[in-house]
Amino acid sequence: MRQSAMLQTGAAILLALAVAPAAADQHQPTVEEAIARHIEAKGGREAWNAIGNLRLTGEFTAFSKVNPFTMVKTRDRRYHMDHMWGDQLVVIGAEGETAWWDNRFFKKGADKIAGADLAVTERDRDFATPFFDIDALGHKATLLDSLELDGQAVLAIELERADGSKETWYLDPASYLEVARDSPGSDFGRPMTQRTYFDNFAEVAGVMIPHYVETQWYTRHRVVDAHTIEANVEVDEAMFSMPPPFGMEKLQNLAGEWQIAVEARQSPRAEFTEREQESTIENHFRGAMFEESWSTPDGTSALRTLSYDHFREHYVATLIHSGSGVMDILTGSWNEEGALVLDDVTTDTPALMFGMTIYERMKLFDLGVDSFKMERENSTDGGENWAVMQKLSYQRKPAEAVGTSQ
Repeated sequence: MRQSAMLQTGAAILLALAVAPAAADQHQPTVEEAIARHIEAKGGREAWNAIGNLRLTGEFTAFSKVNPFTMVKTRDRRYHMDHMWGDQLVVIGAEGETAWWDNRFFKKGADKIAGADLAVTERDRDFATPFFDIDALGHKATLLDSLELDGQAVLAIELERADGSKETWYLDPASYLEVARDSPGSDFGRPMTQRTYFDNFAEVAGVMIPHYVETQWYTRHRVVDAHTIEANVEVDEAMFSMPPPFGMEKLQNLAGEWQIAVEARQSPRAEFTEREQESTIENHFRGAMFEESWSTPDGTSALRTLSYDHFREHYVATLIHSGSGVMDILTGSWNEEGALVLDDVTTDTPALMFGMTIYERMKLFDLGVDSFKMERENSTDGGENWAVMQKLSYQRKPAEAVGTSQ
């Protein structure tokens, strides 16, 4: 596994020696001197300060499979990594205090990263190396005794991060570029120390960046082999923000206070009558479920929920009102016209009234930022024929009207 990496390490060391600002000192440097020389070897603060972001593209290896990857990282520690773990898509992002991933090994859809996996992501977010911002970030560094790593003499620096976690960096004593790092790692959430090797240094926008990064732990390894690294590129800012839960992207504007124009009738042959109604739709679980509550003029209160079942790949709505106290469950998906259509034909929860089995179908359509429409239909023949019983036009209430009632 390491043979090719070791060859690249040798080439990288020769390159590092060629670009080293001076031969290694005969005396052991202080930790402050070692960090200063490391920053200078990386290109210096001025050159790094001129770079706002980096985009890396190339090949990523995991589970012995090689696939393309794209990584974007910014000076203010925003981060995006789009890659494959074997055959599974994994997208990682970070912005501010939130680090997230869409990890198809676990489920479809984004979720916050926590525990041992978060420790790995926090280190991947470092723009250059943590030594550039060691004081501002509240980190502490201690120079350890000189030693050898894989037969190469190295300077070892223990870094204690502001969160109390520790890692060890190994620098080439001639070039002061990073050779390797031991740091907290994760094996599917289980804490485990990992070692990362940095090879194939090349200049990009006046700074030195390793184009080959290999991480090993237990029996696993990951390789980031960057073919192209670009500085100060235009990026889509949305890539750093955690996306809505899978399947709920089109529904994120549902939350709010709504004024509803209702057209309703008691039977398929009756005329529609008009009235006004208000409802509140709340966002739960970061948009994974919406809950609507309202009351009708006759005093009946009702509650509806809407969510997506990514296991069965369909939407689920529940409806219960104070009149019957029985919950109806509807399932469905988007149709070709762009409407979300759900019914209770297959859920065995239709209403049993007047000697009939009355099925319900619900349609959501014309979804906008401040408006949408809904139709509720009934069927008494098992879903063969449907009759529209309600037409509802939702309009978002102005901010000054929220919390008031008509």
